[in-house]
Amino acid sequence: MESCWLEGEGQEEEEDMEEDWSAPVDGREAQDQHHSPALARSTVSFSSPDGPSVASDGASSASSSSAEGTGIMTRMELNTFKAGMEGLDKEKINKIIMEASKGSRFYENELRKEKQMAGRISAMMDRLASITPQQQQEALLQVDKMVEDLVEGRDLSRTIVHLDMDAFYAAVEMRDNPALRDKPMAVGGIGMLSTSNYLARKYGVRAAMPGFIGKKLCPDLVIVPTNFDKYRTVSSQVRDVLRQYDPYFAPMSLDEAYMDLTEYLELRKSLPEEERTFYAHTEECFMSKENAAVDNQKKEDMLGETQASVKVPELSVNSTTNIDDEDGSLEKSKVTPCHDDNVSSPCCGTEELPETCEQIAKDVKEKEKPEGHDCETMGCEKVVFGCDAEEVVREIRFRIQQRTYLTASAGIAPNMMLAKVCSDQNKPNGQFYIPSDCEAIMDFIKDLPVRKVCGIGKVMAQQLNALGITTCTHLYEQRAVLSLLFSPISSSHLLRVALGLGATRIERESERKSMSVERTFSELSKPSELYRKCWELCEALAKDLQDEGLKGRTVTIKLKTVNFEVKQRGQTVPRAVSSMNEIYDVAEELLKMEIQQCQPQPLRLRLMGSSAKRRKQEKPPTKTTTLDRFFL
Repeated sequence: MESCWLEGEGQEEEEDMEEDWSAPVDGREAQDQHHSPALARSTVSFSSPDGPSVASDGASSASSSSAEGTGIMTRMELNTFKAGMEGLDKEKINKIIMEASKGSRFYENELRKEKQMAGRISAMMDRLASITPQQQQEALLQVDKMVEDLVEGRDLSRTIVHLDMDAFYAAVEMRDNPALRDKPMAVGGIGMLSTSNYLARKYGVRAAMPGFIGKKLCPDLVIVPTNFDKYRTVSSQVRDVLRQYDPYFAPMSLDEAYMDLTEYLELRKSLPEEERTFYAHTEECFMSKENAAVDNQKKEDMLGETQASVKVPELSVNSTTNIDDEDGSLEKSKVTPCHDDNVSSPCCGTEELPETCEQIAKDVKEKEKPEGHDCETMGCEKVVFGCDAEEVVREIRFRIQQRTYLTASAGIAPNMMLAKVCSDQNKPNGQFYIPSDCEAIMDFIKDLPVRKVCGIGKVMAQQLNALGITTCTHLYEQRAVLSLLFSPISSSHLLRVALGLGATRIERESERKSMSVERTFSELSKPSELYRKCWELCEALAKDLQDEGLKGRTVTIKLKTVNFEVKQRGQTVPRAVSSMNEIYDVAEELLKMEIQQCQPQPLRLRLMGSSAKRRKQEKPPTKTTTLDRFFL
């Protein structure tokens, strides 16, 4: 068996949520991290036959020179595209971020990445300058043929929902401690914040920001440590609601998930009004004397105090969602005619609809009221929901709120890409719908900032910005240039985004190609400590694999040093493995090789991860493919 390094660097998009970024840089870590002088500016302009000119007039220089001390690095600028960040004094906030960061590991790490990005942009501009008009014209013909095929294969048949809990961690903490509700607060630590509430966002405090910078922006900021056991319990309560509408829903993290409501919406047409009726419970309702014991237990469950075991894969959750509305109201969301689709095949297109929905209705309709409670006599508000997609999603969000005292936002669209974008449109506590109409889709897409699209992170956004591309319309106008500058995979993704296309088949848990677990921690360098951490990760990974009935043929470890160098060492084994001992035997050898390679210096790590991946020809466990799944 041979091991190999995988994807040496290239982890620019990753955020370290528990890193002690505030620590000063020591001599060993500061070597080779001083920024070089600004790169020479090129002045080449290139006219596109199908759009505005693209100028390589110093984008790389701008990125580089900003780090010279007078301005803020592009990577550290406030992202105003996130909900709750609108209308802020960006210049003032950026200046505070820059000044507070200098001398910290966070600053040195961002400085290094900024330098790398400046070099990448400079190389891209050199390639741009070498493109001839003939090459661009030939590329345009090829890309337009791809456009024709993509548009022809557009699938508008699915109804995909992306549901995102509003500032999940912060919302849970404010729910459990009402004293936090009128204070700017965040969840995390001085090293890194996981999320922040709306009051904190008014100061520019956001997720994936070091806590010490958050304190500089908002001296009154209250930082609450994370409590993942509680978050997993609440997440399980949310998932209990979601699986009643799509038993095969796909959780992406503790606070977000995708659902395909296509089949359920057909069933919905047959549900009587009584099965679409729920009651909005009041505080008095829950505290009625005759039901006090039951109600108190119900509330205890809602507050996440139960010790029920929750089977959720360990995830590195970087929550960047927004806090819920304090009044808890469920206002009818705005509806903008927009829509999208994907060219991939539907996930359940061959399923047959049942002849009757009586049992479906019985299983799907969960009574949120406490046992022995009469909602009508207790004065609970009666809420009846309709049968279309917007009403179903409003019902889902209502039931989540009643179950957890937390709000969620949602996006409804014909594909996953658009549904994800839509879920952020009316945050917090809102939803946004794009109908299945090509014209509506393109109307929605045309002015959409590329930074709002999932899959276009800060690294690619910087490259696109250097080309003058900030919206999806720009992506389409410069489609020929992008096909010449980016890899086939990246340029194809950007083209699909420009056309409003995305996946319509949601990858289910059983179809996952890999599972991984990773942890950040205070510096570890003793071999015994590193092996112990590796053991813990392999134990967690084995549990996740066994919970999902999965096995892997390739075991990989991921390492991040105190100098922020990220490497992955993987090894393929003769047969698929899932037990802790089998996984650790491989991971231990991989870790041992890296420890030996560093000698006589110690291997100093801040992060470690382990993963298991199936080979392409291996099939996932099969599940029922009929709508009998709704009877489970």
